[in-house]
Amino acid sequence: MPGKPNNCNLLQVLPEFLNGRKAFEHYAKHSKGVIIGKKGKLKAKPGGADVPEFTSYDAYISAARSFWSPSVRSGVLQGTRADGSILRFEQSTGYFGVMRNGKISTFFRPDGDAAAQLKYFKDQL
Repeated sequence: MPGKPNNCNLLQVLPEFLNGRKAFEHYAKHSKGVIIGKKGKLKAKPGGADVPEFTSYDAYISAARSFWSPSVRSGVLQGTRADGSILRFEQSTGYFGVMRNGKISTFFRPDGDAAAQLKYFKDQL
């Protein structure tokens, strides 16, 4: 129908990490269980990887961007900190993320069972 937008043709802009280095550091930490320190020094993350299902950098970035799509998925809790940072927690997967100034700050699964993960989300607000 003329004059009405066709929603099928609308593009959805997905957010990005602040920069590629930060994105890779988060991928290494949360998907591989490796913390990249100063001067590239590596050490094991206590507790290991928390989202090992993302076996590649591209898969991790894609999942983080999808998690932070403008359309909040059903069952996702969202809150805003005093500094304006937005937090999300998906109870069905345990995924947690923070977005600051329109950029992804982090995306991972907090340690513990579902109750501990929900508590983590609430404590971060």
